[in-house]
Amino acid sequence: MNHEYFDYKDVKLPIKIVSSRNYKRISISVNKNYIRLSKPERISKNRANEFLLENKEKIYEIYRKIQVDNKEEILIFGTLRKLNYVYWNFSQFMLDLNDDEILFYIPNSVNDSECYSYFISNLKSFLKENTKILLEKRLIYWCNIMNERYNSLSIKCQKTVWGSAVKSKRSLNFNLKLAMLPSHVADYIIVHELCHFKEPNHSQKFWNLVEKYIPDYNECKKYLKDNIRYFDII
Repeated sequence: MNHEYFDYKDVKLPIKIVSSRNYKRISISVNKNYIRLSKPERISKNRANEFLLENKEKIYEIYRKIQVDNKEEILIFGTLRKLNYVYWNFSQFMLDLNDDEILFYIPNSVNDSECYSYFISNLKSFLKENTKILLEKRLIYWCNIMNERYNSLSIKCQKTVWGSAVKSKRSLNFNLKLAMLPSHVADYIIVHELCHFKEPNHSQKFWNLVEKYIPDYNECKKYLKDNIRYFDII
């Protein structure tokens, strides 16, 4: 192994070493094309190389997992992002967005076979938090536009249902996967459920009401159908 390539067993990958005074620790991310090692400027390249050697087996296992993982791309806010694992020297997990990537920070001590299950758990938390933020803004907006109100709101992880409304209780439930959607499609889901306060069934009257607020609702329905494979990740 040298500064330019990770060469271990049957894997040979370019290494990109990035230094910055803003980095507080050494971390590694792996994708199918290269390994990125980020380090504080004070850390020498020799120490960076030592860190690679210390973690060579984990890097190898992650790379092999990436080759067979058909869920490498994750849909967030309507944008497909590549999943990258980043090992770091802390005990907590963290999920972060960076350009066209979704970075999942993993403690060095975690076994690779457990990484994906930890990722899914953290992804659910991330989506729920961001769906809550989205609803705090857009649900209030649409309630004002449509002259509606609600008494209770819940956010759940559901396989096939994007939302539900109970007219008698004026209660709303939304899928935490709303944070996967483009904003206009999330708006359609919100309006759809609010319309059920007036029209509980999917009658023509109901769809006419939806169209009043979301004229291109059929395009939104098509988007949900066309991208179902990305929603099935959880």
